[in-house]
Amino acid sequence: MLRLKWLLPIIIIILFTVLYLGGRVFSSMDEDLVCSIKPFDEFAYLPDDATRPISEIPPGPPWQDEGTVLGYENDTFRFGDVSIELARTNNEDQEIWIFERPFESFDGTIIKEGAFLIYHPKSQTWGEVSAKIGDTSLVVRDLFITKDGTLWGRLYNRKYSMLPNEAPILSRFNETTQRFEAVPGGFDVPITQDLQEHGGYVDVPAIVLDEQDNFWIFMQKDGIYRYDTKTGTLDRQTDLPATEIDLLDATLSIDGSIYFRIIYPYRTKQFLFQFVPETGEMTSLEIPNQTWRLFSGMLVDREGNLWLGAMGYLSKRGR
Repeated sequence: MLRLKWLLPIIIIILFTVLYLGGRVFSSMDEDLVCSIKPFDEFAYLPDDATRPISEIPPGPPWQDEGTVLGYENDTFRFGDVSIELARTNNEDQEIWIFERPFESFDGTIIKEGAFLIYHPKSQTWGEVSAKIGDTSLVVRDLFITKDGTLWGRLYNRKYSMLPNEAPILSRFNETTQRFEAVPGGFDVPITQDLQEHGGYVDVPAIVLDEQDNFWIFMQKDGIYRYDTKTGTLDRQTDLPATEIDLLDATLSIDGSIYFRIIYPYRTKQFLFQFVPETGEMTSLEIPNQTWRLFSGMLVDREGNLWLGAMGYLSKRGR
């Protein structure tokens, strides 16, 4: 079992800052940059502080302002919710893919469709690719790259109340048409009856791409699936350890095992698990007995250590 390390409040340093009015891409020219992390008692804020005005802070050395992502604006709304997905080299041209989330009004009207903004550092130009799958309600979210350079995306359905018994999970980017397409061949993962009885809402499953270009799909209240990108086959591997588990995140370790965690640890003593694909072994891992139970971010470093971040705030009594 790999050694666990716990870091408060946040172990994932946010390299790309997203503000309410839009976002910017920052780059660092210093390869020896060392980031410092504040302890939880210094970083935490009181509930009253959460309403304080947000002001823009320009990047300081060694960071430089690389490019601006403009926010969406009309007579009613100002919006710019973006996140960095990945970087790739395409025909010797570096690309940084940024996901711009769709924006809906309170009545469900689509004000701004989701899209991927593509930044080209060499030319400092931008491109855009739709996140929609044709005329369907399927939208591409997280991106992956296999060893042959193929770009893949995880799918989710905006119309949760109209879901069928099965739903597609993965999409593939067509370099010719510059559009994402649902993976052909019936690559669907079943939606349990229990989920449909709760209005058809389905969380996006946790997905991990391993070193052999296999996708491991952790479907809540169901099981673990493996999709072989070389053969296009989907196999159900095993059940999840408990039917009440709501998946939140999964990450690949350097030894090939996969860590995954659940949303509501207070419902069960089991919160963090390690799954070994080669043997099918699944182990429940202990976590520190702390007062805060909300964990944000999970990754494995090059030495094989698992890092988790905890989030929360201090009350007026200092707890």
